[in-house]
Amino acid sequence: MRTSSAGLVAAAVGFGLLTSGCGTSEKTDAASEGRVAARAAARLDTTQRPAGDVTIGKDRDGGHVPLRVGQLLTVRLEGDPGTGYGWAVKQVDRRILTPAGGVTFEPSAAPRPGSGGVFSVRLRATRPGETWLRLVYRSPFESAKPPAATFAVHVMVA
Repeated sequence: MRTSSAGLVAAAVGFGLLTSGCGTSEKTDAASEGRVAARAAARLDTTQRPAGDVTIGKDRDGGHVPLRVGQLLTVRLEGDPGTGYGWAVKQVDRRILTPAGGVTFEPSAAPRPGSGGVFSVRLRATRPGETWLRLVYRSPFESAKPPAATFAVHVMVA
């Protein structure tokens, strides 16, 4: 079988194109690598999407809580509804944090009279801004009296 020199040249050029990325330029390869790197960085950058929900307790009283739009904030505070007292929201900017269900109560693991449990207040971060969330622990029948306890936290939603 005889091969012409033109055929050998064509074969060599074809092989060269195969091994060099099928004729793509270095500019295209660099741009492609840049896009891949940007996508990988976006996957690692948790500031671009809401992280998990946030749960706080009395140790955060008077503190600050940063949230992202869409996150759920749960405040868990001890109490005993058997005494007639319960936790309630006294102040919050409902344009920034909206209630996500009412106040709930979970009795302690070994429920006995006077053992109490944990009240939970859930709010969803709905738009960027800042607000103070203030809770009061009181009996609904004694609204003229000062609350038995208070809780406040400064919430910053981005």
